[in-house]
Amino acid sequence: MSRRRQLGDLGERWTIGLLKSARFKSVRDLNAIRYNHPGGDFLAQRDGNLYFITTKARNKFVQGSRRLNGGYNIYPERVRAAAREYDAIPAWLTIQLDTDRRCLTAYFGTIDSLRNPNAVAVPMSPGAVSNYECLAKDRFDPAIISGLSNQFVARPAMSTRDSPSASRYRTANAAARSSSSKRLQAAVGATRGRGAGAVQFEDHVAYTESALRPVLRELRRRILALGRMEENVTLAQRITYSVARIFAEVKVQKKRILVRVFDMGYRTRRELSPTSQVRTNGSIRNKSPSIGWSSSIMGCPLLRSRTAHL
Repeated sequence: MSRRRQLGDLGERWTIGLLKSARFKSVRDLNAIRYNHPGGDFLAQRDGNLYFITTKARNKFVQGSRRLNGGYNIYPERVRAAAREYDAIPAWLTIQLDTDRRCLTAYFGTIDSLRNPNAVAVPMSPGAVSNYECLAKDRFDPAIISGLSNQFVARPAMSTRDSPSASRYRTANAAARSSSSKRLQAAVGATRGRGAGAVQFEDHVAYTESALRPVLRELRRRILALGRMEENVTLAQRITYSVARIFAEVKVQKKRILVRVFDMGYRTRRELSPTSQVRTNGSIRNKSPSIGWSSSIMGCPLLRSRTAHL
């Protein structure tokens, strides 16, 4: 069963108890009547009102990062259309899972009470949730296991239908990166015991090829030398440097290092690539211009000598 399916099943199981603890009566699981019921999952009554409720259980953080998952999609028009069949008030219930702490937080509200009732997602920022009815706060549940985490997703096993040549190719590549991968996975496993954000810069250095390790260290030194930089090392083999917002992003891979420098108007960014001709393109992350990674590393003599690897 997929992680998303497991989350959905657990969310529906938790919803019944959450609603009853919030004084809802006559709670009906619509999926038990009609599998994968369109628009929502539950009917429940409270204070003389009948509510049609869609439940969304999601990981607290975005996959592969420690960024907060800021919105859970509910598609309000679908919820409204289904609620009309029952002459009920369209509503939602969101369940936020923190797999590191093995706890959940749940909120309830109606579609029309949202700041933007027509938005696809229920906002889940700290400011937004302060206005919701909280049904549970950081409640421990033994059903929340590491397998529900979205920070590291294991690669699926090789299909028996793969061709022999493809199988040999994948086996050879897996063996080549085995030792470095195991070191990084061991570091990540240790961080789960220490808590979020405990992965170290040297964990990522150990993952990349030995020829690139001095490159990564020198790149870091140059960026930090610009001053006032905040470094954030994440579990997703990603390092960001920020001044108020992200200034540079480093993605560590086995055979290369990807660097993207965001244009924040600082002249000091030229110190990273004083001689290169850079190409500006749009950044999906924050809609500000960014410098292509291959150009942004060319200004450093040490890095220049390693560009064949990058």
